[in-house]
Amino acid sequence: MLRYLLALSLAGASLASAQEIASATSVVTIQYETESSWVFDAAIAWTPTHAWIATPGGLYRFSPDLAQGEAEPFAFAGRGITRVYAHQGDLYLLKETRATEKGAAGDHGLLRLSSDGAAMTPLDETLVSCYETHCQFMSGSEARFMDDRIYYAAGGNLLVSPDRGETWKALVGFLEPAACYDPSFEISGSTLLLGGECPLDIAWIRRATLTSGGDALASDLTEAITPYLENRNIQFIRQMPGSAIVFAGIEGAILRSTDGGASYEFVHHHVIESTSPAKYPYVGSLLAPSRAPGVLLAGGFDKAKEADAAWLAISLDGGTTWRDRSVALRQPDGFTPDTLSFLEEDSAGRILAGLVDLETSRLRIVELTVEPSRRRAVRHAQGNQGP
Repeated sequence: MLRYLLALSLAGASLASAQEIASATSVVTIQYETESSWVFDAAIAWTPTHAWIATPGGLYRFSPDLAQGEAEPFAFAGRGITRVYAHQGDLYLLKETRATEKGAAGDHGLLRLSSDGAAMTPLDETLVSCYETHCQFMSGSEARFMDDRIYYAAGGNLLVSPDRGETWKALVGFLEPAACYDPSFEISGSTLLLGGECPLDIAWIRRATLTSGGDALASDLTEAITPYLENRNIQFIRQMPGSAIVFAGIEGAILRSTDGGASYEFVHHHVIESTSPAKYPYVGSLLAPSRAPGVLLAGGFDKAKEADAAWLAISLDGGTTWRDRSVALRQPDGFTPDTLSFLEEDSAGRILAGLVDLETSRLRIVELTVEPSRRRAVRHAQGNQGP
């Protein structure tokens, strides 16, 4: 059994100042095949009976702890699965879509797998557009689930279904593809936080109030107060549970808000032209490990690097400052990932990171070990010694 090692030998501020990412131990490696997929990332979710892995080359099924058995191809071999989510016992998956001839079976982008694994139901029957002889369903990049409501970023829009995918309406945008990247979003109570860079190629973050039913805007979207974001597209927006702190990962930077998303400041910032050696991480994932209070991990890929570009950073003070720890991702067998696609914590509290090597079409899931840094701990102990 793989161990999750989190030594809590120091207390208070000295605990946070001494913790470090010590290792990235391989848990499982998947060799997948793709069919000209544009999907570059991976994702993981757990239902009561299985762990489910989305890859650029299909959906895979595992035992829940990933330590037993082998990777089992389950569905959509060779196709890019962008996200997987578990909600109310079912698995939801987002898949790349392709145009098909009118009248042919649809290539759906949002599907639900029943809890027994027997039925795969498409949920986007009305989210299709046709041109001349071909039709295509929207491809989506992100979803949120609240009771029977589904929020879905797809086709450059933010959509909402109040009835588990039976019907859809546009919360922001349209019910047909728009010429924009999908927005990143967060739902916190009655507040919608939304970010992107379309249509003017200038990044933005906005917020609005939702109606009591959560399926319409009760107020107009208003601009959040931010530093100048240039064209640094918003990669994610996340509010910390039970707090007014919000983080946004963007191209080359991390933003933090302490007022529920009304205003933001840079807490990690790279300017590619002035950095030596060049560094420009696209920050796409964030994790607050439950067993390490005050510690945050962020991941993505460094666009400034031509190879081995997976990027990992740690904050020991709740996100105020960040330290690059990409070196901890190095693998002894020479596996060189292009991106860190996800950071997740399993039911045992283990920190898992998904590393994708696009050149060899492999996904490796590693367990990140966080423990006190010996050097820092020694320095702290020496500093506390009496004369």
